[in-house]
Order: sequence, then structure tokens, then C-alpha cells
Amino acid sequence: MAVTIKQSGAALALLLTAARAFASEPTPRNDCSAPQEFTQSKLVLVGELHGTREAPVFVGSAACALAARGPLVVGLEMPAVEQSRIDAYLASGGGETERAALTVGKFWGFQDGRASHAMLDLIERLRVLKRGGASLHVLAMDGSTTDSSKDEAMAFALRRVMQDEPQARVLALMGNVHARVILDEAEDDPPVGSRLRDLRPLAVLASYGEGEAWVCMDGVCGVHPMSSRWGKDRKPGYYQGEAVWSSYADTVHLGTITASLPVRSAAMKQSP
Repeated sequence: MAVTIKQSGAALALLLTAARAFASEPTPRNDCSAPQEFTQSKLVLVGELHGTREAPVFVGSAACALAARGPLVVGLEMPAVEQSRIDAYLASGGGETERAALTVGKFWGFQDGRASHAMLDLIERLRVLKRGGASLHVLAMDGSTTDSSKDEAMAFALRRVMQDEPQARVLALMGNVHARVILDEAEDDPPVGSRLRDLRPLAVLASYGEGEAWVCMDGVCGVHPMSSRWGKDRKPGYYQGEAVWSSYADTVHLGTITASLPVRSAAMKQSP
């Protein structure tokens, strides 16, 4: 019995550490608005630079507005193995223990910007929307295995959910390489957007002026300065038909970006 108690205590300590990490960044603004173009499409793909606070906040705001119009599926670039934990958290009261249970999996130790505090904040925002009566489902899109690419897996997951939930809009947030609708000539693995072109997705690039992001560059994962992709003097906002990258239709300019750190450090013990 002593061994069991010790093991349980260690597990609880890990859960509580993850829970405390949940609130270590400032609470983002809870705007509730979406570009008009989002309301005119059944499938919206937002391509982000991982590791910023601004892109997940933008998607949370858009999800709030779209959920008020009807059923909504929000796709996130997370391993499908996290689905049951996400579902459990969305159905919970969002307490410290529930938040800790959400972040106990291996994914939340990833250091590439995907498992950031901002992404955790986004899931909490979606939980609150669902708790408030929204018909909302969060989809962990990445079911990739050794037999299929990440892009293939995410495209398959989005196509299937659109078939299973034909009344729902789908808003998916993923890395900006994946959301592209045009395949570069040198590529042999089509991105998600290209694989779904028959569904006429609206592909939107989340661009920025300058600032910092937590990303892995040159073998180093951490806060890196990011230069503007579209001119640092461009005003934040939605720009229809003005794509910074030709593989996208529109651009949302986020302005100055700030880094969002991983929920768990690489040194912290991870669970499968």
C-alpha cells in the first residue's frame, strides 16, 4: 500500500504542476468576432506560426462568433491520442484537477510551439463556449502514423468530420506549411489545403509585423525574434485577396506577435 500511495502522490504532483502552468501567462482578450469571409465558408484553414499568443487568440475569437451561428468543429494540430482527454475537459467544469488531466499526455511536453500556453487558453475558451450552450466539437486532427503523413492524416480527419457533421462549419488551426492550397513543384507530399481543394476551403495565412515566437530554429527551441513577413507598418486586420504567400487566399495580419511558452519544459517527466 505504501508503494501505491507514493506512486499516486507523484502522479498528483505532476498533474498539479501542469495545472499551475495553465495560468502562468496573462489571460488573453476574449473578443467574439470573425471576418465576414469566415461566415461564408464551410471550411476555413488558418495557417499559423506556432508559438505565438496572437494566432490562437484570433481563432478563439472567430470560434466564438461562428458558434453563435450554428454547429462548429474546431480542428487543432494535436495528436489524435489526445482526443479523449480533450473531450473530457470540454465536458468538465474546468477546475484545476481537470486542467491538469488534460495536459498530462506526452503532447503537452512538445517544444515546437504547438503545445503552448496559448493553445491551452484556446481550449479553455472553447470549453467555456460549449458550457454556455454552443454546439461545438474540438477535433485533434493529427492521426499520423508510420504509414501516413501528417498532412494526409489531418486532411482525412477534416474530410471525415465534414461528412459526419454536414451541418457544422469547420475552423482548423495548423502550421502555415500545412494549410496551403497550392502544392509547390518540388513537393511530393501535398499539404492539407491542397488535399481538400475539392471542398473549396478558405485558406487564411496568419501573418505578423514583428515580435517574438517560441519556435525551434537551427536546432534550438526557445524564444526567437521574428521579422515581418508583410511590412511592419501594416495595420492589423483582415485582408481579402491579399495573400502574403500565394498558396493562401486571404491574410489576417496579427500585428506585433509575442511568444507563448510550452506548457511543460522538456525536462519534466512525460506520460504516454
